[in-house]
Amino acid sequence: MFADWRAIHLCHTTLQVRRMGPYACLSGAMQSSWSAFDSLGQHVSSRLSFAHHGSCKFGVGDADGYLSLWQVNLASKQPKPYLNWQCHGKDSLDFSFLGSSSVIATAGHSADGRNVCVWDTLLPLQNNPVQSFSCLDGGATVLSFGPRSRMMVAGGRRGGVALLDLRQRAVHSSIQAHDSSVKALTTDSDEACLITGSAEGNIKVWSLPLLSPIHTYAGEHVRQSLFRHLGTGVTQLQAGPGRHLFSCGADGTVKARLLPQDPLLTCAPVLHGPL
Repeated sequence: MFADWRAIHLCHTTLQVRRMGPYACLSGAMQSSWSAFDSLGQHVSSRLSFAHHGSCKFGVGDADGYLSLWQVNLASKQPKPYLNWQCHGKDSLDFSFLGSSSVIATAGHSADGRNVCVWDTLLPLQNNPVQSFSCLDGGATVLSFGPRSRMMVAGGRRGGVALLDLRQRAVHSSIQAHDSSVKALTTDSDEACLITGSAEGNIKVWSLPLLSPIHTYAGEHVRQSLFRHLGTGVTQLQAGPGRHLFSCGADGTVKARLLPQDPLLTCAPVLHGPL
């Protein structure tokens, strides 16, 4: 069905689309009770993510640098987080559960430069991460964790990307990936290539672990007016089985395409056409 990885195979326009995910993440119980969590806090939420490890837990990061963890409990009429702590000084822009619901990596902006931190929620949390990485000037905006390699990729507010080695507790390598903030990133199922998306709407494919450029899809998610660009460009990327890549952005579209079979393959331009 999807024979040509160079082409956009599906494109669907949805007003104000910002995030996407598999249907299983939106369970009926969660949909029917979501109104109970309307007041998730007094701060502006920046990210919400579920733990996919057999527990009904999810986390919410906010613009003040805090992360709160919640247990889905439909019996409670006034749910409250069971953990809440400040991960970063200014923003807590993204987080990822690292193989369990108790170990969490966070991305944000801290005055001391520790813009990516790893926390064990079974230990005391007050300003005491089990790992921290001083990288990405201006703050980290997004994270992606590779369970096979135990490597983590972080994108930055100023367009940088850093590959972090959790085993060695060190920054493996870093590059200037975009001219604007990195808003989304993901890896393929084999962790052979990295895909990044920027605030200006560009999507780029990189080889791993070398972070060598493979291809650029320019202007894939740009919302424009008569005077200037609007929105935040690429808002989410998701690599699925069978080399499928899904993206959505500020232009209100969701797009699907195939990644190349060989991550070192030189990519041809994207073929735009009627669906």
